[in-house]
Amino acid sequence: ARFEHEHIFVRVNVGDRGLDLILDSGSSEMTLNEKIVRELGLEELASSAPGRASRTKHALVPLMNIGPLAFRNVVVSTETLFDYPGEEATQIVGLIGYDFIARTVLRIDYGHGTLDAIVPASFSPPADAVPIAVDLRGHVPFIDLTIGGSTGHEFVLDTGADATLVVSQRFLRDHPPPHDPSRQAEKEEFSMMSGMVKQARVTIYGVVLGPWTFDTDGYISLASDASNMRGIDGLLGAHLLSAFTLYLDYANSRALFELPNAPH
Repeated sequence: ARFEHEHIFVRVNVGDRGLDLILDSGSSEMTLNEKIVRELGLEELASSAPGRASRTKHALVPLMNIGPLAFRNVVVSTETLFDYPGEEATQIVGLIGYDFIARTVLRIDYGHGTLDAIVPASFSPPADAVPIAVDLRGHVPFIDLTIGGSTGHEFVLDTGADATLVVSQRFLRDHPPPHDPSRQAEKEEFSMMSGMVKQARVTIYGVVLGPWTFDTDGYISLASDASNMRGIDGLLGAHLLSAFTLYLDYANSRALFELPNAPH
């Protein structure tokens, strides 16, 4: 794996083509850029969503290898993914999410830039790691997060989000978080799926994650219909997660946060 701009790139082999996909725990399925799908000549599939309209297209990958793991007949979504602005070397060719993570216990050591896929049956949690329950409905890891005394149950633990904490309009309607308005500044932030989205950068006080309480620079979503915010309370992104060594143990519906680099 390669760590770059707090994203984790995982080498995936499709036939004789090597692709570097971003590890995105907020993605419920594997995604490939439409351009890559055409270049690989993959079979496009009809919509599998009876009874409702869907603009998401899918393709079939006969064989995909990720390290020692082999995936056959993988259905991937095909999307137009946005490259990072001003960074020509960083092209987003795809995302790797639930399908891969659920096969392993994934250890992400941001401090040392290492990613390890552990066989679940042989995994023994570190003594100082703190388990936090994740709800995997929809193949996305939701966790509880408390902000200013109000708890949301649908914050996505999102390794693919280039942010600290993003709070959605839905959560704000019922639970305005305490923040310093003097430090609020409207700006556009990058989203791989949406391009540029409008957010306000603020300092948010009284964030509670498991046993830790801290203040953090975060973002408030300014668009109620932003595609990466629909139906959720917010995102915990890579900038916050990188303070920890993180274990994603989907078989036991939990994430484990190792203590040494915890915010305080």
